[in-house]
Amino acid sequence: MSQGHIKFLFLIQTGELLPRALPPLIITEFLLGVLGNGLALWVFCWHMRPWKSSTVLLFNLALADFLLNAVSCQLLPLRTGLEV
Repeated sequence: MSQGHIKFLFLIQTGELLPRALPPLIITEFLLGVLGNGLALWVFCWHMRPWKSSTVLLFNLALADFLLNAVSCQLLPLRTGLEV
């Protein structure tokens, strides 16, 4: 076994893998969610005319996801275990 494989198994057995892996994943998810949904809302508001029922549905989905990300922004330090 390689040294990296042994260290990975050690992190799994001691329970230190999640505290090390989750913060970068959650931060990446947050950034991609805000940017992607912000772009979608911008396109819906400034470049989509006329609105059809499917457009309204996708707009509501993007808005709800964007607001969920905005609210979770306040809880981000708690979810990642980072000190404020």
